[in-house]
Parts: sequence; structure tokens; C-alpha cells
Amino acid sequence: MNVLDRFLQYVDRCMPYECWEWHGSLNRCGYGQFWLNEKPTYTHRWLYQYLFGAITKGLQCHHICENRSCVNPFHLELVTPHDHSVNLSPNNIVYQNVRKTHCINGHELKGDNIRMYDNTERVCKQCHREYLRQWRKNKL
Repeated sequence: MNVLDRFLQYVDRCMPYECWEWHGSLNRCGYGQFWLNEKPTYTHRWLYQYLFGAITKGLQCHHICENRSCVNPFHLELVTPHDHSVNLSPNNIVYQNVRKTHCINGHELKGDNIRMYDNTERVCKQCHREYLRQWRKNKL
């Protein structure tokens, strides 16, 4: 079975204007992924490149539909990282996270108190340290 056939087994293809839902593995941010050449690969990026060619260095695939599990290539556009972050919808979790000034425990999210994950998720270092302290304490 070739890669495209294997890929399409996990896709609900509807009309061209509707989302094509990925029903395989999702990462913790909700993006579809599958294993290709022994490494995880984002589904939306793979199909875009399969159909239209390589993604120019410095550009990102943006889901116009705001559905991270969508693999419809017509719902994707290539944008700069700046445009991707500036043009996010207020309903988008990344947009909401960027706008946070304090964590849920009231610690300020700035300077040395921020830990970044995937260049999209900011985590309070004070809360993370406390979590690790509790985890170590309970593990002993």
C-alpha cells in the first residue's frame, strides 16, 4: 500500500469546501500526525506538500477553517510566522495564550517566569517548579 492510500484511510473526505477530518493520531495541540520514514509527520503539511510541492522555508501552513484536525488542502494557506500569529482568531487557543498576562495562580507571565513549548504554549515556571516538587515528593 502506498503512502497516499495509507493516509486516506484516516480521512473523511466530504465536499471540497468542507473540512476533511483526520481520524488518526492527534498531537496534544490537536494537529493530525502519522508516522512516515520513522518520524511523526503533520498530516496537513504532508498532504499540502504532496499536492502542491515543497513549503517555502520560513512559511507555515495556516488552517483558514481553524480546525486543526482538518487536512483539506484548500483550507490551508501559506503565511509567515508573524502573519500566522497576528491574524489568529480570538477563539484560537494560541491567540488566547499569547494574550495572557498571568497564570491561573496569579503569577506574572513575563521574563524569566515563562517556559515555551512548541513556540505556542507559555507555561509559568513557578507553577511548573511547584508541580515538580509535589511530583517528586509523592514519588518518594
